[in-house]
Amino acid sequence: MSKQRHSLTMLLALIAGLVGGVVSNQFFMGQLVFAEKKAAHAKVIRAESFEVVDQDGNLHASLSHSEYGTTSLLLIPQGTEYAFSAIVSASGVNVGIDSGEKRNSVSLLVSENLTHFGLDSHKSEIDIRIDRTGSHIDLLDKDGKSRAVLGTTELIQKDTGTKEMRNICSLVLADQEGKVVWKAP
Repeated sequence: MSKQRHSLTMLLALIAGLVGGVVSNQFFMGQLVFAEKKAAHAKVIRAESFEVVDQDGNLHASLSHSEYGTTSLLLIPQGTEYAFSAIVSASGVNVGIDSGEKRNSVSLLVSENLTHFGLDSHKSEIDIRIDRTGSHIDLLDKDGKSRAVLGTTELIQKDTGTKEMRNICSLVLADQEGKVVWKAP
């Protein structure tokens, strides 16, 4: 083969290879593959809600903001029914600890008009409240009825319907039906 013919064959082979590559790229286009870069961690994560779950999908923690403007935190340890919650809103802060089905709980509510601390068990409840009308400690039975109130409270006489506001240094004792059995002063 002559030198000229050899050069022409090489040129045609080169052109055919280029044309074949371009045409095949149009029909069989694949993705390019590059080595992965090390992902940098985010300094800020923005979300409306964040949940921590275990491998089975059980919820153990939640941090969220609701459409009503409240922000809440919920913590639930694995293998228990206990829960801790904190809710913050424009009207105040509510913190609670709950034992689940045993119905034992502790709650604290602080707002502009009210400070409330409550202890609740399946047998009784203690309600400590400070608001604009005064303050009181209220001992309630398992049915939620006041049995003893120390401090400011409003008594309603069941037979007459009249209301009596008791001052901060009063003590009122009631029976199972809520009737006052003793009061001082």
